[in-house]
Amino acid sequence: MSRRLIGSIARKISGLVEDKTPQLGGDLDLNGKNIDFPTTADISDCLDEDDMTSDSATMLATQQSIKAYADIKARINTGAYTGDGTTSQGITGIGFAPKYVRIWLQSAIADATGTNWQETTDDAVDDDASGYSIHSSGDGTNQWRTNEIISLDSDGFTVDDDGADATPNTNGSTYKFLAIG
Repeated sequence: MSRRLIGSIARKISGLVEDKTPQLGGDLDLNGKNIDFPTTADISDCLDEDDMTSDSATMLATQQSIKAYADIKARINTGAYTGDGTTSQGITGIGFAPKYVRIWLQSAIADATGTNWQETTDDAVDDDASGYSIHSSGDGTNQWRTNEIISLDSDGFTVDDDGADATPNTNGSTYKFLAIG
């Protein structure tokens, strides 16, 4: 072999060794094989699946899939509203459809002995047209009631005063809430 050819081959090999960022052209084809990770199941593919329904131990997820999944799973919002004494007040702007809501009177926070609260879930509230919720009194009793939290909506929930300017929608009273989606 000529010196010139040997020198050219050596330069090319040297360039490959020094390249710290090798690039693949096109899709990586595993030809029916898996990527072997010693401490996990062998990886066979990568999915773009926002709801992660396949629940696969051998498929990787894209960054976009992981973000979309986290965005729909981790939804909690807290806030406050002022009762208006009507039979139907929508509390909106939560940013998601809650599956659980708990409401308590803001002034009751300082007086734990008389704290009342209402709570419901998406299953319970749908059992009755006027919405089922649990009402817990400061004396420790719990009751299923209608006409308190009457619906869980696409961007919040709706409260009622049961036609008597009562909790959780007493006119002028400030209520705190916890919503979980």
